[in-house]
Amino acid sequence: MKFIYSIFFILLFSLSCSNESITPLDKNIALNKEFTATLSEKVTYEENDLSFHIYEINDSRCPTDAFCTWQGGARVCIEVFVQVQIIDSLNFSLGSNSNGSIVTADTVNFNYKSASYAAILFDVMPYPTISNATEPKSIKMKIISK
Repeated sequence: MKFIYSIFFILLFSLSCSNESITPLDKNIALNKEFTATLSEKVTYEENDLSFHIYEINDSRCPTDAFCTWQGGARVCIEVFVQVQIIDSLNFSLGSNSNGSIVTADTVNFNYKSASYAAILFDVMPYPTISNATEPKSIKMKIISK
């Protein structure tokens, strides 16, 4: 009987260790057009081999229904890929910055081949409230050619 229980728990444990949840989702984007993306999503610029993987969204902005002594901020990290090779890491910040001003959109420049691009982060959604603190986050941004 112990053998059957052991087999059951080994099987249950092996099924719970599936890596499906970390596989990035794919979405195609167009240059110069706003798009939204979620954590772990991979977006691909259709006209060349650039892909962007959203690998971190940290949101410590003050919830709208709370009293805070500090505005807080949102941080987003995106890896830029060409096929399977990371060519750049883009780090964005919204909200309070180190000099006390409020950043409502952040732009990070990067280069690929002979072209220059700007990635613009417009928003991290939803804006925090006390009741939606655990809700999954998404971002609104645009990639433009310079």
